[in-house]
Amino acid sequence: MLRVAYLTAYNLFGLCGWGFILFSVVTMAAEGRLKRLWDEHEWTVKVVQGAAVLEIAHAALGLVRSPVSRTFIQVFSRMAIVWGAHDPLYKYPFTPFPKPKGCELTLESGPECTEERNQQVIAVTLITWSIAELIRYSFYLFNTIDPKIVPFPIIWLRYTGEACTLKTVAILLSYHGR
Repeated sequence: MLRVAYLTAYNLFGLCGWGFILFSVVTMAAEGRLKRLWDEHEWTVKVVQGAAVLEIAHAALGLVRSPVSRTFIQVFSRMAIVWGAHDPLYKYPFTPFPKPKGCELTLESGPECTEERNQQVIAVTLITWSIAELIRYSFYLFNTIDPKIVPFPIIWLRYTGEACTLKTVAILLSYHGR
């Protein structure tokens, strides 16, 4: 019973956190306020995404039936993006990471690398992650309470929604590789 209560609370936290992030990013985009997107959402994203580290412990302790190795890779790939890519590329002007090709203003080199462009990339990333995480945490929440009550649309979205994350990675890699 304690396991179910804890995992229910954990999944509710993830659901509410990513729901808040999605709502606020979409609101900022609709209002044309993307310029301060990462400044205003950095802490929230780091707390909500950082809590996913607990999923490794959940797997290691047997609270869930996920393999520890796969959970580790999934969690730390996101952590690497949040802490290793978004911070240096979007927050600090002097970064050890190379700027993506295409930052010159020539026709051959691709799009401009502007702060606005960087915030657009962050907005796409956060919106895509939020949608994927809302589906995932909804699935886990229902499944924790009773696997028989998971609505079919949630199951279908859960196992087809991974394409959203892969598409985001492809977009980011193509942008940074130019």
